[in-house]
Amino acid sequence: QEIANDADYWAFTSPNSVEYAQKFGLDFAQNKPCISIGSGTTKLLKQMVTSEIIQGDKPYTTEKLLNALESLSFDGQKISIFSGEGGRRLLENALNDMCADAQYVDVYRRVAAENINLSEIATYSQSHPIVIMVSSQEAFSTFHDAALQTIPNVTHSTLIVASERLEQFVKSLGYSTVYVADSAISQDLFNKLIEIAPNLTLTTEDTTQEDS
Repeated sequence: QEIANDADYWAFTSPNSVEYAQKFGLDFAQNKPCISIGSGTTKLLKQMVTSEIIQGDKPYTTEKLLNALESLSFDGQKISIFSGEGGRRLLENALNDMCADAQYVDVYRRVAAENINLSEIATYSQSHPIVIMVSSQEAFSTFHDAALQTIPNVTHSTLIVASERLEQFVKSLGYSTVYVADSAISQDLFNKLIEIAPNLTLTTEDTTQEDS
Protein backbone atom coordinates (compact mmCIF):
# COMPACT_ATOMS: atom_id res chain seq x y z
CA GLN A 1 0.00 0.00 0.00
CA GLU A 2 2.84 2.39 0.82
CA ILE A 3 4.50 1.73 -2.55
CA ALA A 4 1.19 2.34 -4.36
CA ASN A 5 0.46 5.54 -2.45
CA ASP A 6 3.91 6.90 -3.28
CA ALA A 7 3.59 6.19 -7.02
CA ASP A 8 3.02 8.88 -9.64
CA TYR A 9 1.25 6.40 -11.96
CA TRP A 10 -0.59 3.13 -11.51
CA ALA A 11 -0.39 0.54 -14.27
CA PHE A 12 -2.71 -2.45 -14.66
CA THR A 13 -2.08 -5.47 -16.88
CA SER A 14 -5.56 -7.07 -16.86
CA PRO A 15 -9.10 -6.73 -15.48
CA ASN A 16 -8.05 -9.19 -12.74
CA SER A 17 -5.29 -6.83 -11.66
CA VAL A 18 -7.84 -4.02 -11.17
CA GLU A 19 -10.28 -6.22 -9.26
CA TYR A 20 -7.65 -7.77 -6.98
CA ALA A 21 -5.96 -4.43 -6.32
CA GLN A 22 -9.34 -3.15 -5.16
CA LYS A 23 -9.86 -6.23 -2.96
CA PHE A 24 -6.49 -5.61 -1.33
CA GLY A 25 -7.55 -2.07 -0.47
CA LEU A 26 -6.03 0.11 -3.19
CA ASP A 27 -7.57 3.55 -2.74
CA PHE A 28 -8.80 4.48 -6.20
CA ALA A 29 -10.12 7.74 -4.75
CA GLN A 30 -6.53 9.02 -5.03
CA ASN A 31 -7.38 9.27 -8.73
CA LYS A 32 -3.84 8.75 -9.95
CA PRO A 33 -3.20 8.67 -13.72
CA CYS A 34 -3.28 5.09 -14.97
CA ILE A 35 -1.61 2.96 -17.63
CA SER A 36 -3.76 0.13 -18.99
CA ILE A 37 -3.29 -3.05 -21.01
CA GLY A 38 -6.53 -4.29 -22.59
CA SER A 39 -9.93 -2.80 -23.32
CA GLY A 40 -11.52 -4.65 -20.39
CA THR A 41 -8.92 -3.22 -18.04
CA THR A 42 -9.60 0.29 -19.30
CA LYS A 43 -13.35 -0.20 -19.00
CA LEU A 44 -13.04 -1.17 -15.33
CA LEU A 45 -10.64 1.68 -14.59
CA LYS A 46 -13.10 4.19 -16.01
CA GLN A 47 -15.51 3.06 -13.29
CA MET A 48 -12.86 3.73 -10.64
CA VAL A 49 -11.08 6.94 -11.68
CA THR A 50 -11.66 10.12 -13.66
CA SER A 51 -7.93 10.68 -14.18
CA GLU A 52 -6.02 10.09 -17.40
CA ILE A 53 -5.87 6.48 -18.62
CA ILE A 54 -3.11 5.72 -21.11
CA GLN A 55 -3.60 2.73 -23.40
CA GLY A 56 -2.31 1.55 -26.75
CA ASP A 57 -4.17 0.93 -29.98
CA LYS A 58 -5.89 -2.30 -30.98
CA PRO A 59 -5.33 -5.18 -30.39
CA TYR A 60 -4.46 -3.66 -26.97
CA THR A 61 -1.37 -5.77 -26.32
CA THR A 62 1.65 -4.83 -24.22
CA GLU A 63 3.54 -4.13 -27.43
CA LYS A 64 0.87 -1.66 -28.63
CA LEU A 65 0.93 0.06 -25.25
CA LEU A 66 4.70 0.41 -25.40
CA ASN A 67 4.34 2.09 -28.80
CA ALA A 68 2.02 4.66 -27.21
CA LEU A 69 4.33 5.20 -24.23
CA GLU A 70 7.33 5.98 -26.46
CA SER A 71 5.95 9.44 -27.21
CA LEU A 72 5.60 10.32 -23.51
CA SER A 73 8.10 11.24 -20.80
CA PHE A 74 8.31 9.20 -17.59
CA ASP A 75 11.74 10.42 -16.49
CA GLY A 76 11.95 10.01 -12.70
CA GLN A 77 8.30 8.98 -12.36
CA LYS A 78 7.41 6.23 -9.87
CA ILE A 79 5.08 3.64 -11.38
CA SER A 80 3.40 0.73 -9.59
CA ILE A 81 2.40 -2.05 -12.00
CA PHE A 82 -0.39 -4.25 -10.66
CA SER A 83 -0.29 -7.71 -12.20
CA GLY A 84 -0.53 -11.44 -11.66
CA GLU A 85 2.45 -13.35 -10.36
CA GLY A 86 4.77 -14.54 -13.12
CA GLY A 87 4.25 -13.85 -16.80
CA ARG A 88 6.13 -11.42 -18.99
CA ARG A 89 7.82 -8.39 -17.42
CA LEU A 90 7.99 -6.31 -20.58
CA LEU A 91 6.23 -3.27 -19.16
CA GLU A 92 8.52 -2.84 -16.14
CA ASN A 93 11.65 -3.24 -18.23
CA ALA A 94 10.44 -0.81 -20.90
CA LEU A 95 9.40 1.86 -18.40
CA ASN A 96 12.71 1.60 -16.56
CA ASP A 97 14.48 2.00 -19.91
CA MET A 98 12.52 5.27 -20.20
CA CYS A 99 14.16 6.37 -16.93
CA ALA A 100 11.07 5.70 -14.83
CA ASP A 101 11.16 3.92 -11.47
CA ALA A 102 8.73 1.07 -12.22
CA GLN A 103 8.09 -2.07 -10.23
CA TYR A 104 5.53 -4.86 -10.24
CA VAL A 105 3.05 -5.41 -7.43
CA ASP A 106 1.70 -8.96 -7.71
CA VAL A 107 -1.93 -9.06 -6.55
CA TYR A 108 -3.00 -12.52 -7.71
CA ARG A 109 -1.57 -15.86 -8.76
CA ARG A 110 -2.58 -18.15 -11.61
CA VAL A 111 -2.64 -21.83 -10.69
CA ALA A 112 -3.24 -24.28 -13.54
CA ALA A 113 -5.98 -26.79 -12.81
CA GLU A 114 -5.02 -30.45 -12.64
CA ASN A 115 -7.08 -33.59 -13.31
CA ILE A 116 -9.82 -31.66 -15.10
CA ASN A 117 -13.01 -33.71 -15.39
CA LEU A 118 -14.75 -32.85 -18.66
CA SER A 119 -16.92 -35.97 -18.83
CA GLU A 120 -20.22 -34.12 -18.43
CA ILE A 121 -19.27 -31.64 -21.14
CA ALA A 122 -18.21 -34.50 -23.40
CA THR A 123 -21.54 -36.26 -22.91
CA TYR A 124 -23.52 -33.06 -23.42
CA SER A 125 -21.60 -32.19 -26.59
CA GLN A 126 -22.68 -35.46 -28.24
CA SER A 127 -26.22 -34.14 -28.63
CA HIS A 128 -25.86 -30.36 -28.21
CA PRO A 129 -23.65 -27.63 -29.67
CA ILE A 130 -21.40 -26.03 -27.06
CA VAL A 131 -20.11 -22.48 -26.80
CA ILE A 132 -16.82 -21.87 -25.01
CA MET A 133 -15.94 -18.46 -23.56
CA VAL A 134 -12.21 -17.68 -23.53
CA SER A 135 -10.97 -14.94 -21.23
CA SER A 136 -7.26 -15.81 -21.18
CA GLN A 137 -4.70 -17.77 -23.16
CA GLU A 138 -3.45 -19.60 -20.07
CA ALA A 139 -6.91 -20.79 -19.06
CA PHE A 140 -7.82 -21.95 -22.54
CA SER A 141 -4.52 -23.77 -23.04
CA THR A 142 -5.24 -25.83 -19.92
CA PHE A 143 -8.79 -26.57 -21.08
CA HIS A 144 -7.76 -27.36 -24.65
CA ASP A 145 -5.13 -29.91 -23.63
CA ALA A 146 -7.68 -31.76 -21.51
CA ALA A 147 -10.49 -31.43 -24.06
CA LEU A 148 -8.47 -33.03 -26.86
CA GLN A 149 -8.49 -36.27 -24.85
CA THR A 150 -12.18 -36.30 -23.91
CA ILE A 151 -14.37 -34.20 -26.23
CA PRO A 152 -14.72 -35.46 -29.83
CA ASN A 153 -14.26 -32.73 -32.43
CA VAL A 154 -13.76 -30.07 -29.75
CA THR A 155 -12.16 -27.79 -32.35
CA HIS A 156 -15.55 -27.64 -34.10
CA SER A 157 -16.98 -25.82 -31.07
CA THR A 158 -18.02 -22.19 -31.17
CA LEU A 159 -15.69 -19.89 -29.23
CA ILE A 160 -16.23 -16.42 -27.81
CA VAL A 161 -12.85 -14.83 -27.10
CA ALA A 162 -11.91 -11.68 -25.24
CA SER A 163 -9.52 -10.13 -27.76
CA GLU A 164 -8.15 -10.24 -31.28
CA ARG A 165 -4.91 -11.66 -29.87
CA LEU A 166 -6.86 -14.58 -28.39
CA GLU A 167 -8.69 -15.00 -31.69
CA GLN A 168 -5.38 -15.59 -33.46
CA PHE A 169 -4.25 -17.97 -30.72
CA VAL A 170 -7.33 -20.23 -30.78
CA LYS A 171 -7.33 -20.27 -34.59
CA SER A 172 -3.74 -21.51 -34.45
CA LEU A 173 -5.06 -24.48 -32.46
CA GLY A 174 -7.57 -25.35 -35.19
CA TYR A 175 -10.75 -23.57 -34.06
CA SER A 176 -12.53 -21.75 -36.87
CA THR A 177 -15.89 -20.54 -35.49
CA VAL A 178 -14.67 -17.68 -33.34
CA TYR A 179 -16.40 -14.49 -32.18
CA VAL A 180 -14.55 -11.61 -30.53
CA ALA A 181 -16.12 -9.84 -27.53
CA ASP A 182 -15.35 -6.23 -26.68
CA SER A 183 -13.25 -7.28 -23.68
CA ALA A 184 -12.65 -9.98 -21.08
CA ILE A 185 -15.08 -8.66 -18.50
CA SER A 186 -18.16 -10.79 -17.85
CA GLN A 187 -20.71 -8.35 -19.23
CA ASP A 188 -18.95 -8.05 -22.61
CA LEU A 189 -18.57 -11.83 -22.96
CA PHE A 190 -22.23 -12.23 -22.06
CA ASN A 191 -23.32 -9.54 -24.55
CA LYS A 192 -21.50 -11.37 -27.35
CA LEU A 193 -23.19 -14.64 -26.33
CA ILE A 194 -26.63 -13.00 -26.56
CA GLU A 195 -25.66 -11.51 -29.93
CA ILE A 196 -24.80 -14.90 -31.46
CA ALA A 197 -27.58 -16.78 -29.64
CA PRO A 198 -30.49 -14.31 -29.39
CA ASN A 199 -32.98 -17.03 -28.42
CA LEU A 200 -30.90 -18.21 -25.46
CA THR A 201 -33.00 -19.20 -22.46
CA LEU A 202 -31.44 -18.57 -19.07
CA THR A 203 -31.82 -21.55 -16.77
CA THR A 204 -31.04 -19.99 -13.40
CA GLU A 205 -32.13 -16.88 -11.56
CA ASP A 206 -28.91 -15.43 -10.23
CA THR A 207 -28.52 -11.85 -9.04
CA THR A 208 -26.87 -10.67 -12.23
CA GLN A 209 -27.98 -11.64 -15.70
CA GLU A 210 -24.55 -12.63 -17.00
CA ASP A 211 -24.10 -15.05 -14.08
CA SER A 212 -27.34 -16.70 -15.10
